[in-house]
Amino acid sequence: MVVGNGAAQLLGSAILSLIEPGDELVCPWPGYPQLPLLARRARGAAVPVPGFSAAALLEAVNPRTRVVALANPNDATGEHMAPGELAELLGALPERVIVLLDEALVDFAGPDAARAGLGLLEEHSRLLVFRSFSKAWGLAGLRCGYAVGGEGAELMLEQLEPELGINDLTRAGALEALRSCGPMTIQRAAAVGEQRDRLISEVRRMGVQASDSRANFLWLGRPGVSGAQFADALGRAGIIVAQGGPLGDPRRVRVSVQDEPASARFLSALPNALAD
Repeated sequence: MVVGNGAAQLLGSAILSLIEPGDELVCPWPGYPQLPLLARRARGAAVPVPGFSAAALLEAVNPRTRVVALANPNDATGEHMAPGELAELLGALPERVIVLLDEALVDFAGPDAARAGLGLLEEHSRLLVFRSFSKAWGLAGLRCGYAVGGEGAELMLEQLEPELGINDLTRAGALEALRSCGPMTIQRAAAVGEQRDRLISEVRRMGVQASDSRANFLWLGRPGVSGAQFADALGRAGIIVAQGGPLGDPRRVRVSVQDEPASARFLSALPNALAD
């Protein structure tokens, strides 16, 4: 395991160390928007793959593929790839392909999902798992993340560690969070998950498209209306959301999930936005 200045820093270091000019990075799309940028920064090429499935990713793999990178749950759609499907992906990839699994949002998918990704490391040495203290743990300002690999991944992990390590404040904050905030983090993530599932059910009942999110946000679409138009209508109803265009799908919007009062405000405003 190696600790760094956020999961994004470690993920970027991994891509820069693995990809050489001409290599390709395969990733789901819509997906984590930094992945294509990091591939280009390493003088490689990004291959965004529509959808979120092992089969779609495998179909895009070719002799130039060096890295398959995905966030699970997916950022930005919230979709979650089950451990069995991930294992199929890992088992079918060529020997030279490394899988970078970004699990920054995995706490919101439940304790079983949080354990499953790390469990895959026992059998797959070409897998690196990235975790963050910025999401469910609430320490975004401290920028602390870590990467974990299985037996045989030691040399790869060594290349990711920041030259000067992490600062004392970040170290102290992360250690204290691990000592005292584990149960509270699980409880908070479960509460978000409860609100998320409630919102998905309610918006679908109103005719709004919603992905099967396991993250702390919803990925919504309104038939016949662009994401920008939907976002504007929600804004006029008093709800601020992120447009889906910069995240990979201009037909969608992303809505953060918070607590019960926030869910109630959103559900109260949504009919007005749909009538706009």
